[in-house]
Amino acid sequence: GLRIPIARSILELLPDGSALKVVVRANIKGTDDPFDVVDFPVKTYDIGSGWTSIWDLDDLDPTQVTPIKMGETLPFPLMDITFTTAAVDPVNNTVGVEEFGHELPDYYSGVVLYIGSPEGGAKDNTVTITFKRNWSRVRFAMTSLDNDVTVDWLNATSGVIDSETVVGGDTAEGHDVEHDSGTVNIRGVRIRATDVIRLDYFKFLA
Repeated sequence: GLRIPIARSILELLPDGSALKVVVRANIKGTDDPFDVVDFPVKTYDIGSGWTSIWDLDDLDPTQVTPIKMGETLPFPLMDITFTTAAVDPVNNTVGVEEFGHELPDYYSGVVLYIGSPEGGAKDNTVTITFKRNWSRVRFAMTSLDNDVTVDWLNATSGVIDSETVVGGDTAEGHDVEHDSGTVNIRGVRIRATDVIRLDYFKFLA
């Protein structure tokens, strides 16, 4: 039979709910004559997310969400967001939601969560996002990274499951931050950023 492998990284670029059509045409006689080409039946596959829950924040109205200062918490149905610490904490250094435009990838556009404000100046903000339940796999989008960002994945007792560094430098670049624990023990994530960053599109797998 004919086997043409497709890398998983390519398939993951397909939007949820889209259709993947597989079209096969073969010249079984090995000639250059187009009349010898045989068209096989087209197979269509629906691309499902596989995720238990997805939150893109676009159900939020930024005018109805009051930004928080250090020591305060923003409660949401799937998670609580706590502004834990800031090495430098000017009056306008806050965590909240805002409308944000981003060209590519387009799912960074719309309502996003911002950590720190205003732009410019190192603040060393730390935010802890506590999920309302445990998950086995979590992914979220991150952009506006002037500098590297430290991410700690946490269990129910705030112990660190794993840590990673998201490399910054290009504020227009989008990053998918993900942890697959293999067991249902992800209860939160702690993020440390020296300057303003933005988060969007949380995905959860039970």
